[in-house]
Amino acid sequence: MKLINILKNAYHGAIISYKVGYRYNGEDEFVIIPNPCGEWCADPFVIEFDSKIFIFAEAYNAFSGRGKIKYCVLEDGLSIKWKNAIEESYHLSYPFIWQDKSGIHICPESCSINDIHRYDCVRFPDKWEKKSVLLEGKKYADSTFFFHEDGRPEYCFTHEVTGPMRGNLFRYRFKKDGIIDKKTEEFITDDPMICRPGGKFFMKNGKTYRVAQDGFEDYGKRLIFLEVLNMEPYQEVMVGEISYKEHTYVENCIGMHTYNVTDQVEVVDFRIKQLSYLRLFCNFVHVGWRIIKEIIKKLLGR
Repeated sequence: MKLINILKNAYHGAIISYKVGYRYNGEDEFVIIPNPCGEWCADPFVIEFDSKIFIFAEAYNAFSGRGKIKYCVLEDGLSIKWKNAIEESYHLSYPFIWQDKSGIHICPESCSINDIHRYDCVRFPDKWEKKSVLLEGKKYADSTFFFHEDGRPEYCFTHEVTGPMRGNLFRYRFKKDGIIDKKTEEFITDDPMICRPGGKFFMKNGKTYRVAQDGFEDYGKRLIFLEVLNMEPYQEVMVGEISYKEHTYVENCIGMHTYNVTDQVEVVDFRIKQLSYLRLFCNFVHVGWRIIKEIIKKLLGR
């Protein structure tokens, strides 16, 4: 039965991919950025630097079976290409990026190694140095920070993964040294419709909003917006949503699960259902290798 589930997951991974889209504020349709060869991009974050707009995203590679962080630049009249930013021997996604007085930082999802860690920018946009482990011990996904007025992180909202499409949203405070204080853990919700973050907090018309990805029926089906009514004690209320059904021009789209916005541009990822024979081949190669490793372990008595 376990082998059957593994094979089902391998097939499922071959029919699901993502594409990143952007639109300048005031426009109706998102422009789709072509994916790199052999990869698909998701979890887009946007930052403006040196009068240019940069998008950072997860780039999932079918050959390696893991994600890395890539970026692209929105420049009028030029073709948009994804370039490498951060790559590790483990999976990275959800590149939460911010800038403060000390520079530019990225805190990607690294739940496969049970921690939250930070990279500091050495040379923007393509040279980063791993600096600090902020929190460790659990599978923390899609960690999203809320900031002081001076730009320093104040709270970390993070999704503790407990199962497929299940988890708990916790909130932590940051200490003065920039590390998360584990003792300040505060349960927010386990509602699968809103417990997984889907982008940065943002302000609009004097109000603060949190973005969540709806995982109630299926992973990344739609995006939900919650107005933050109070930080202490924390209170929020659901006020809106974005559904893939509003964007029928995106072919084979069945969902969307990360949204970010600046004064100039909005970015989002679209979940695509379409069979890729390349991913199917790569996924079954990965499955075969896992089976071989298990057989070797048993033969060696480990």
